[in-house]
Formats: sequence, structure tokens, C-alpha cells
Amino acid sequence: MKLLTIQKVEKALGIKVERWKGKCHLISTQLVEKGLIKGRAVYGHWLGPISRKSFFKTRRGLPFIHHGWIVTKDGKIIDPTRWVFEAKKPYIYFGKNDYYDEGGNKFRKAMERPCPAYNKKSKHIPFCIEDEGGEIEEATDYILELLGTTANKVTLDHAFWLGNLSIITLGKYAPNVYQWLDCIGLKAIVPTDNWNLVMEVSKKKVR
Repeated sequence: MKLLTIQKVEKALGIKVERWKGKCHLISTQLVEKGLIKGRAVYGHWLGPISRKSFFKTRRGLPFIHHGWIVTKDGKIIDPTRWVFEAKKPYIYFGKNDYYDEGGNKFRKAMERPCPAYNKKSKHIPFCIEDEGGEIEEATDYILELLGTTANKVTLDHAFWLGNLSIITLGKYAPNVYQWLDCIGLKAIVPTDNWNLVMEVSKKKVR
């Protein structure tokens, strides 16, 4: 990281640092795609402070701002545009996860609503959990408890609610839920960032 300077990134990407403002995800993605950094380019929310002199000063006071950055294999954050929020001289941040919310799951958790009540008029869908990231029986029991129903009374309403829960709530059973939704043709209801985090990248326990 010490060898990766703003000047080197400008040259590699062909984009002057002044034009990085508002292009956080693009810059992060290209850093990974061009092999300048090893990690995952992710999208989510910036939860940190915003300077009164920042490019985003008009968004001060909002609960979050959409933002893109890079996560390394060991969970460290690499953020080439953090300086925009801070109104500092351009630099590439490398450090702990202090103000970052991948996939917006902290906000998603705070906004979660109770599971919709069983509606016999709603389309019923097959419920069959496979062993992907957790024991089948444990996963089935946990998910049905969240839904407050039985396997033969799972509806489309339930599926949409589950697919949009935070991975904080789904916990280690998020892979089970996502695999089930994929199998019944409802992968599209899962937020892309959460799918990538759970299914295509770590496939580890989510806490």
C-alpha cells in the first residue's frame, strides 16, 4: 500500500484525482480490475462525518451516503476517495472498518419491519432448505421461526421479506435463504451487494 500513490493511480486509470469526486465505486472497481489492489470492490453506505467544506457538504445530517470502497481478504478497508468526505488533500485510506456499512446492512437492520402475516391469497411457494452455510434442520427451524409459519404456508410475501432482510438478521443462515430463493427463481429480490458478500465471496458465517 505504501507504494500505491495518488500519482500512480492517476496514471494507471487515466483519471485525474480531481475527477474522482462522486466516482467512488468506479475508482475502487478499476483499482481491483487492473490489479493495483487485491480485494473486493464493494458498495454500501458511508456512516462517518462529512466536512463543511466537502464536495458532499449538502448531505451533512443525512443518516448515510452511498459509497464504494475496497475490502481486503483480512477485512481491512482501502478507500481511494475517503478524502472527499473529509475535504483533505487526496490520499488512499488503508485501515480499519470504522465508518463503512457494506451493502447498507446496518441501515437495513434499523429499518426492518415485522414479517407479513400469512395470507392464504398470496402465492404459495415451495420451501426446501439445503445445507449451504448451516445445518439443514437448524436453518429450517430458524427461518420458519422468523416467518412465524410452517413450511406448507410459505408465500411470495414471505420470500420478498426474507430476501430483503439484513444479513445481520439472517446471520449464518443467509446462504441457506439465498440459495433457496435462487432455486425458486427469485434471486433478483436479493440485494446484489449482499448476494456477492454471502454467496460469491466468503460463504462464511455472517455475524
